Amino acid sequence: MKLGLTAIAVAAAMFWADGTVAFPAQKGGASCCKRTMNGREHLHPARHPVDAPTDNERHEIDNVFPRAFDWCEQGFCGPSWNQHIPQYCGSCFLHGALSSAQDRIKILHKKKGFTGADVTLGRQSFLNCAPGHNYSAGCNGGEAIDVWRFMQDYGLPDETCLPYNATDHTKYNSTNGTFEKMIRYRAKSFGAVRGEHAMLKELQRGPITCGIACSDGFTYNYSAGIFHDTTNFMDIDHDVEVVGWGEQDGVKFWHVRNSWGSYWGENGFFRIVRGINNLGIEADCTFVDPEIG
Repeated sequence: MKLGLTAIAVAAAMFWADGTVAFPAQKGGASCCKRTMNGREHLHPARHPVDAPTDNERHEIDNVFPRAFDWCEQGFCGPSWNQHIPQYCGSCFLHGALSSAQDRIKILHKKKGFTGADVTLGRQSFLNCAPGHNYSAGCNGGEAIDVWRFMQDYGLPDETCLPYNATDHTKYNSTNGTFEKMIRYRAKSFGAVRGEHAMLKELQRGPITCGIACSDGFTYNYSAGIFHDTTNFMDIDHDVEVVGWGEQDGVKFWHVRNSWGSYWGENGFFRIVRGINNLGIEADCTFVDPEIG
């Protein structure tokens, strides 16, 4: 496993075109993503804790679900991204959502015997079109459900239609006429997932997108290993893709893809303790069922 770097090392390694550091936020400053939980305050883990598993759910967690399961180890995880290249863009909700969607498309293709290149969904096409139709605020933040709704209503083309430039519709108002001509990938259905048992169950169908609270310790000090926040920080402001789970030396963890580039963490991924809703990661998750031909 390639181990990543702390924020200090990342700051020395990754820069935008104007020379400024390509990293989520200044310490103590703006949110790392601007994910707002607007309309989803009832899921805020600080005010509404995740229910403990029932006796039957606890039995299944401990005895029925496999000890480890990971879509990346099975070859279904596409490339990772840095949402802030070439400039700052609070689009974690988009990256977390589309990473899980395109990995699920790959899973469905495999089940149907399809072959060919991986699907990379059009992040910039969403940023150009969706905010103007009230699906998120683009680089100023949003929710994974905004992405699912847009995919259900309009669909999204492949990334090759319009490469990602981390800028929303205020600068680019169209896709140069290509959007209608391209194959569009749609969401057939989507829904909410909350709690360890529900996450384990849904993850067996494919990766999911979860909110997480970015504490300073997580954002700036994590480089490898199983993260365990001890500050009880629960202000969810970031979205990530959960790809699996495991256990190491008796410590249960989630395996998660971030969107801050491969220099961060464990080659762009991280592990976090499982079963205690650390940083709120088990409080507000979603899944999508992509529609494929």
